[in-house]
Amino acid sequence: MSKHGDLMTSRNGQQMGGARVLLVSTNRERQPYPVVPNGLACVASALDSAGHDVRFADLCFATDPVASALSAARDFRPDVIGVSVRNIDNSDAIALRHYTPEAREVMGALRRAAPTASRSTCAPTDGTSRTGTSRS
Repeated sequence: MSKHGDLMTSRNGQQMGGARVLLVSTNRERQPYPVVPNGLACVASALDSAGHDVRFADLCFATDPVASALSAARDFRPDVIGVSVRNIDNSDAIALRHYTPEAREVMGALRRAAPTASRSTCAPTDGTSRTGTSRS
């Protein structure tokens, strides 16, 4: 994969009959240090190996994550969008911060920018995760 600005694209840059897939990491927490979105990177690698045209938007250092997500989806026009939300809060009892409102804004921007794209979600339930797709 090669990097183009905030996005990474497959090494061949062509669809080869595969889907155009935009993967978005919404994690913005940098304390105690920024975390590389390894899980989503593994998904990107597998999709790339399967012949899909993959772009990856890591919003960790984006000045305006909603605008960055909107731009990534408008520029790429994906068939499928996968979104990763690393944590729903910072687990700090004294200075609790919830990340879901910002993730919801990013999802809204992606839906507006690519209304026909399928979106993939993974939601942990009872210590396990479930994967599904939706168009809403």
